[in-house]
Amino acid sequence: MSISTNSPNFNLPGDSQERLYFQYLCERTAKTICGALDPTLWTERIPQACYQEPPIRHATIALTALAMSLENTYPSAGTFSSALPRIDPNHLDKYRSYALKQYSKAISSMRSMLSDGRQHLTTSLIACVLFMSFEALQGHYEAALIHFHAGEQLLTDWKASRSSSPKQFYQDPVIEDLGRLFIRLDTHMLIGLRSLSSSPSTWRDITFVESFGSTEEARGVWDILFNEIARFYYQSFDLYQRTPETLLSNRWLERHEYCTTQLLRWRDAFQVVHAKEIRAGITDDSVILFIYYDLATILLAYCVECTEMIFDQYTDLFAGIISRCEYLLTGTDGSIDKPNYTLDLGVMVPLVFTACSCRDRKLRYQAIELLRSNPRREGLSLDSITWAHVCSWLSSIEFEDMTEDADLVPESARYYNFTKLVYNPVERRLTVQAASATIRENGQRSYRETTFSL
Repeated sequence: MSISTNSPNFNLPGDSQERLYFQYLCERTAKTICGALDPTLWTERIPQACYQEPPIRHATIALTALAMSLENTYPSAGTFSSALPRIDPNHLDKYRSYALKQYSKAISSMRSMLSDGRQHLTTSLIACVLFMSFEALQGHYEAALIHFHAGEQLLTDWKASRSSSPKQFYQDPVIEDLGRLFIRLDTHMLIGLRSLSSSPSTWRDITFVESFGSTEEARGVWDILFNEIARFYYQSFDLYQRTPETLLSNRWLERHEYCTTQLLRWRDAFQVVHAKEIRAGITDDSVILFIYYDLATILLAYCVECTEMIFDQYTDLFAGIISRCEYLLTGTDGSIDKPNYTLDLGVMVPLVFTACSCRDRKLRYQAIELLRSNPRREGLSLDSITWAHVCSWLSSIEFEDMTEDADLVPESARYYNFTKLVYNPVERRLTVQAASATIRENGQRSYRETTFSL
């Protein structure tokens, strides 16, 4: 790993070293971090902002230098227990040292800019994205969440201030990209971490069209629709524990019918666009959307039944999710042997959900193996190898009293939720607690807990 020593063709403010890192961002880092659903934010919007805004420039260079440090300190596949490289804070390599200096400059520059009392919305949102990327890339998930909630609150307040003209919310293309990213991150936490954010539900605010002119249009609607389905899933999961009778109310059933109808309408409209892409020889861009469509179908089924046994009816969809994820990971460029980080939604949420909820032994192990053999980090969650450890442990406690030829895991042996996921980045230890799917005779749930050294 080395930066070209030739002078970069970028007239960026700052010294020559900063311009070299910026060149590397444009040539490599932006393409690897952007994700499958929204590449222009990283390849166009953020690089353009670097020319005008010092906080963005320093934060972008810090993120690029950190990415280079991790690429140089990352061990070969199969020799590690986590996708977080072991770093000695007392002996930092030159890239990481430079990254921390630039990160400090970014924070100081941001504070100076905000001291004028004006609202720098776009710059503040981009800074939140870069700051939480920087923290998440180091495994500092709690710090990353602080920046996420700050950005989410900025968007919520700005939208509320323009409530008289809701259509203005997405007129700015940069804020449109950023708003969609925060929606996807919110979805990521609702499903992957079962953590409800502070932003309000979008139910009945979904603007739906009967047809799409492109996959990009389909993605824009999907971001909002899938977020609503994820919220519905989380809320049903939460209400079942507190007031299960709510799930039988007309209001709840009406909401379920609404989400189901919108999901089917989106599918019909998207299939027309997908057919055109197939004829044009474009297929990969649609695969991730089909994965999340199948996941949304499973989530909606749970929203009324609210039992772990409902997942046994969707083995075929779980198998399809695994097959498509495997294609995206290994089907085009060969097996991935280096860590991949994106702040966007990717294959991790579907694979983790499958590994936790599908009780078919073969499919479950396939999902876990894909997580383990393709080191990556997505969104603000744990890395894929750590999740593989967690899912393997969950599988072992659910199967511990079953014979190898037993097919069905009884509900009494299932665990439905991780009630604790506490990661200590200094000690590299993760404590996990899972709750049983059924209530015992004493009226309480049982819990199992373990700690991993990563």
